[in-house]
Parts: sequence; C-alpha cells; structure tokens
Amino acid sequence: GVAPDALTGKLLRDLPWDVLAADGETPLPPADRPSQRVLHTGVGEDGLVMCLRRRDGSRVWVSASAQPLERDAEAVRSVLITFSDVTAERRSLEALQRSEALLQNVVGTAMDAVITADSGHRIVLFNAAAERIFGYAATEAIGQPLAMLVPEEKRKDHPGQVERFAARGGPRQDGTMQTLVPARRKDGTRFPADLSVATMVHDGKRMFTAVVRDATARVEAEQALKTANATLDRRVRTRTMELEQANRELEAFSYSVSHDLRAPLRAMHGFASLLRDHLGAAADDEARRLLSRILAGTERMGRLIDDVLRYSRLTRVEITRTDVDVDRLAGEVAAELHEAYPRTAIVLHPLGHAQADAAMLRQILQNLMGNGCKYSADAAAPAVHVGATRDGTRVEYWVRDNGVGFSMD
Repeated sequence: GVAPDALTGKLLRDLPWDVLAADGETPLPPADRPSQRVLHTGVGEDGLVMCLRRRDGSRVWVSASAQPLERDAEAVRSVLITFSDVTAERRSLEALQRSEALLQNVVGTAMDAVITADSGHRIVLFNAAAERIFGYAATEAIGQPLAMLVPEEKRKDHPGQVERFAARGGPRQDGTMQTLVPARRKDGTRFPADLSVATMVHDGKRMFTAVVRDATARVEAEQALKTANATLDRRVRTRTMELEQANRELEAFSYSVSHDLRAPLRAMHGFASLLRDHLGAAADDEARRLLSRILAGTERMGRLIDDVLRYSRLTRVEITRTDVDVDRLAGEVAAELHEAYPRTAIVLHPLGHAQADAAMLRQILQNLMGNGCKYSADAAAPAVHVGATRDGTRVEYWVRDNGVGFSMD
C-alpha cells in the first residue's frame, strides 16, 4: 500500500506499518524479524509468516524470505528480503479452522452418538453422546475395534455387515435411520439402536461414520402399542361375538314370541270374547268390567309383541341413507294412527328434511308416536306433539304426549 519511492532510504523502524506475529495481534520483537535474525546468525530464513498492520488499521499477511546479500569477515552487512502476500491463504485457513471448530462443537454436543472408524474398523472419533450411550470414555474407545459396541455373538460378522450397510448409503431423505440393530454397553447390557452408516474418503483412506441413537424408549413404546392393539382387538372380537350372540338370542326370542306366545294369547282373547257374547245382558257390571280388562290386556300384549318383532327386524335391516321429507313421513304415520286413536290430536310441528334411512325412520316414528297415542288415550283430551330442535347442523327430533308418563329413575 506504499509507493517504492516512499520507502527508499528509510530505516526499517520508520516504515509505515507495524510488524506483528502471525496471529495478527502480538507485536513481533525486532530480534525475531527476518532481517535481524539473518544479520545475527548469518543464515538465511525462508517462509516466516508475519502480519503487517498499515496505518489505516488494515492487515496484510506475508511470507518473508531473508538471505545474506553482503558480508565481510566480521558479519553480514546487508540482507535481501522478499515478501509474498499470503492474506487470502491466511483468511482461508482461518475460515477452515473456524469451520472445524464449529464441526467439533456440533459433533460434541449432538444428542446422537457419532462414531468414526478407519478402514480397519478401528474407532478414531467418539463424541460425548457416544460416551453417554455406550458408557465408554473416548480415551477408552479410540483405537479399539468398532465391533466392541455390538453383542459378542455379532462381532465376527460385524465388519462385513458394516461394509454392506455402508454400501447401501446413508440416511434416507426423510432423515430417519436406516435400520434397527442390537448394541452393547460397556457394562454388558444390550439395547436396540437406530443406526445410520456413511462412508467417506479422508487423506486417500476410506472411513466410516456411524450415527447411533438409543431406541429403547421407542421400541418399548411400539411394543406397548402392539400389546394395547392386540388387547383391543381381542376385546373387540369378544364384544362382537357377544353382540352376535345377543342378536341370535333376540332373534330366537322374537320367533318364540311370534310362534309360542301368540297362540295362547289368541285363545285368551277368543274365550273372553265368547264368554262376553254368551253372557250378553245377563252379565253384571263387575263381569263386564273384568272381561273388558282381559280383552284390553290381550290386545295390549299383542301390540307389545308386534313392537318386539319390529325392533328385532330393525337390527337386521341394512341402513340406506337418503334425503327424507320428515314432514311428509310423519304425516303418513299420523294418518295411520288416527284410525286407531280417533280421539287423539296429533300435532306436527315443522320437521324439515333429514339424511336417514326412510324405512327405519318410519318405524321409529310409528313406535314413538304410537306409544304417545297409547299412553295418553285415557287423558281427557289426548294429544301427541312431534317436532324438531335445531342447533347449528345438528337436529334433534322429539315426541311428547300428555299421558301418565313414567319416572326417569
């Protein structure tokens, strides 16, 4: 940064820069500078790196070479000094050193074990996580065979497995580990490990780097999940079998009701009717009351049997969802019930449309509205109301009557 004419005739101590050591900070004593060393020893110096700090504060690194130029019998009288600018190389070296320091810090603080082995499968790098996972100090592991980290019965085949595994490549693109392998700690305990192995060439020699993660927690969680799934599957199968058995029993009971109970029920109703007709006007009030109760009871029992049979059929019908006009469907059911219960006022509030199985919805309405009519029949003014309550996309249908009701307890 200085013209040659500005330097000619100057003493070295008057030159417009400060001479520093290679670190760029420490002043270089005059006795350690190339010119003084050659003047003192009479021997040339080559490749001495030092830093020149200009007056503006900028720094330049140079490699200096100093050779005796003139000498007499007593000493060297002049020295030839040449400088080569090595600033770029110095900057690159510093960047490389920073990168290596960063890499060492990353490897040293990684949560996974990072282990590097040479072409002979001997450990050359063993980070802090590897010490924690395997229980060996780095000083114990470095220089030892990589196979010391696997169970004894696996050690013979281990070198070949590493070669084959590395040939398949490193981690997959999703970042997951390549495989699950058995590993061994210093105390002899074993544990499952997620392993990824990659190869590289360093100084012309092939090396292996393994990333190892203790998979104990994951494997135990997976096993617990499998056990839970198996238990759930068994429970579902058991519950399904119980439900199927219950359905079969219900079906058998329905047929029993249909074929076994209807015959005596019809006989009771028939005999009671014959007795009422036979007695005619001769029957007193108490006899007529008792016969009416018998006939009403058999009719009510017949309706209960019909309800049970309809319910059993509901469990066997396949559900087919369609758009159902619930107002129209409820109106049809109300018309049918009006014939059996002419005194009952069936009031239909707006019901709208629903995605449902039309046949099943009709059966539900028949059951609920029919029950309402049945149990309000003795009221002074029997009435059954059918309506819907909407809450956003949810619709709740309801049937209310003014019958005797029943306790929710």
